[in-house]
Amino acid sequence: MKRLGFSLLFLGFIWIIYLVLFDFTAYQYTLTVYYEKSKLPEGEQISRKDSATALRNLALELKDRNRLVLLPGCLMLSGGLLAGCSSSKHGKVSTFSTKGSTSAPGS
Repeated sequence: MKRLGFSLLFLGFIWIIYLVLFDFTAYQYTLTVYYEKSKLPEGEQISRKDSATALRNLALELKDRNRLVLLPGCLMLSGGLLAGCSSSKHGKVSTFSTKGSTSAPGS
């Protein structure tokens, strides 16, 4: 179980690195060019309303795309929980022991 947990952590981390370095930037660039070419009117002058609408729509599409980072985040969370809660080699779950402690609680 511990090996599966660490594997999920590793895969989630690699997935996030891929999203940050390659996917998000490429998608943002492609979407920006698309809005520039097709969603804005032709000509040198663009009205304030048209540009604000295009920017708002672009931001909303990017926001929806950026939510994709939740998937590898959940993968990493489940991997961390599996790795942390799995039993040790002796079949016992690791716990904190206070046996032999002479200090009083809260001090």
